[in-house]
Amino acid sequence: MFNLNMYIDNYCERLDPGLFGEPFNTITNIAFLIVAYCLGKYLTTVEKNIGYSDRQSRYLINLVWFIGFGSLAFHIFSSLWAGIFDTLPIALLILSYSYLSLRRFFSINKYISVLAPLIIILMNLVLNKMGDVTNSAYFAALIGMILIGCIAFLCDKKRIFFGMLISVIVFTISLTFRIFDEILCLNIAIGTHWIWHILNALTLYIIIKLFIDHKLDH
Repeated sequence: MFNLNMYIDNYCERLDPGLFGEPFNTITNIAFLIVAYCLGKYLTTVEKNIGYSDRQSRYLINLVWFIGFGSLAFHIFSSLWAGIFDTLPIALLILSYSYLSLRRFFSINKYISVLAPLIIILMNLVLNKMGDVTNSAYFAALIGMILIGCIAFLCDKKRIFFGMLISVIVFTISLTFRIFDEILCLNIAIGTHWIWHILNALTLYIIIKLFIDHKLDH
């Protein structure tokens, strides 16, 4: 049986099991909450302009709120239950965006679009088997973003292509800081995971705003 209160120490900054063992990793989760708030305000303005509610975008924004609070809980409590609360909304956002973006950006029917999250899951499993358990889901998400960008390029959808290109660049830098958190631990006492939070929040802002803006364009 799983012990939901099991202590987890995954990051360089944490030195003890205390509630505030990761101050930088904890505080920088505010980036997700700021992004969720700003996107929510922006979506409200867009909905007034288009004359109806955009439930898909609101759903994605709500997941960003959950990501912020989930990550905040994990870096405070550093327990298994908090880890689940941290990873579940991230997984939901990755899988949801892969499906919804194909539907919205390219008008691909739902039966083909549902293959996108299935491919993401398959890539995650393959990368997992190759040894990178911690970051496999994020590499799968990165590949998914690249594929969306490639489809946009082939379909001559320049706004989506450039939006995804910027997202891929920011997310690649973000993921690099996540990977190097433990590697640089001896030289950087606070680690680099907190930078991942900020850049990852920026990535979410870019891709979700791109998703919202597509309603204005059509």
